[in-house]
Amino acid sequence: MPELPEVESARRLVDLHGLGHTIVTANALDDDKILQGGLTSSSLELALRESSITSTGRHGKYMWLNLSSSSVLILHFGMTGSIVVRKGGVATAMEYKSFKVDTDNWPPRFTKLEFELENGTCLAFTDSRRFGKLWLLKSCNPEGVRSHPPLDKLGWDPLEGPCPPAVWREQLGQTRRAIKAVLLDQEVLAGVGNWIADEVLYQCRLHPDQAANSLEDDESTRLYHKVIDVCRVACQANADAEDFPPDWLFHYRWTGKKASRDFHGDTIAFETIGGRTSAFVPSRQKKRPSPPRTKTTGPTKKRPPTPPPPPSQSVSSPPKRKRSLRSPQGSAPPPQKLL
Repeated sequence: MPELPEVESARRLVDLHGLGHTIVTANALDDDKILQGGLTSSSLELALRESSITSTGRHGKYMWLNLSSSSVLILHFGMTGSIVVRKGGVATAMEYKSFKVDTDNWPPRFTKLEFELENGTCLAFTDSRRFGKLWLLKSCNPEGVRSHPPLDKLGWDPLEGPCPPAVWREQLGQTRRAIKAVLLDQEVLAGVGNWIADEVLYQCRLHPDQAANSLEDDESTRLYHKVIDVCRVACQANADAEDFPPDWLFHYRWTGKKASRDFHGDTIAFETIGGRTSAFVPSRQKKRPSPPRTKTTGPTKKRPPTPPPPPSQSVSSPPKRKRSLRSPQGSAPPPQKLL
């Protein structure tokens, strides 16, 4: 799945070739799995035609195009989404390690949306597995895009708006979930996916299944800064893996779960954590015991006072007589059992 650096690369691609230009033709595939919020291909095409791209934005794994018509086109890349640009007969695509994007044909294979600009440049949104999504916000202020679904529930973005480190430490301290699962939670931290989470934990020497609330303050702080640092370095390389530092785990983790070794020659293990396959180095990332579970209780409720016993009766009951085993005097003897 394209993560923050890949989506930022796609945004820059649109910025470079589309900013300030007018869309003259648009063709969208009528696919209700791709088009969201009641959007149809015809309504999308109509909204794009004769509109110019005034600016672009990104938060987490989402990017958007602000249009001169006051509409906003939001894109999510799903598992295999990409942006392809053709200019002067040459196509350029946002690439991702785990899949290949068609740049030999136009429109490219698996195109879901294509439009042409007034200068002849063409842009296409492609997605082979159809997990990508498109939304269209009408009459939307560009500054308020993040307050609209689906962006309004996203957590902080490592590059666009990092939260204070103290807030991050507090977030981790409130959950026993595996730290890998927390990093992948888009409502906590937007933009981090499987490879970034593995890379960050590897560089911090943290086991992916370590309970989040078991981290020391210095570990939480180091993790916070490493998330930002890995995203920044990957974006500086424009998500081109060949320009990533050579000692990154990234270069050695794509083996289909087959045994591999990292830059230092240490064995890479694979384990499903947080619903995703995690690559880590056991000799470097050791799991510590989690703190004991503490039972959380609300405020103590006071029980109502026990009512006092009722006042004693003035007339006392006569004492009970002990039952005698002998028959009372003058009474008939008990009947004999017949043999």
